[in-house]
Amino acid sequence: MIGLDHFAVNVRSLDASTKWYSDVVGFLVLHRWNGVVMVVGRGNIKVELFERKRAKLWVTRITRY
Repeated sequence: MIGLDHFAVNVRSLDASTKWYSDVVGFLVLHRWNGVVMVVGRGNIKVELFERKRAKLWVTRITRY
């Protein structure tokens, strides 16, 4: 079987990003490493967050239909 285990995202703040994934998407904290890596998710969906203070910001616009 082929599938996706997780994907990784560079973030400027683990705290702010973890709160967003929890509040908006309903994810839970699954793992923490060294204060710079966090895995959040629910069920079989996982996102690995890497804190990079100089991560470049890119914004996508979410449009409601």
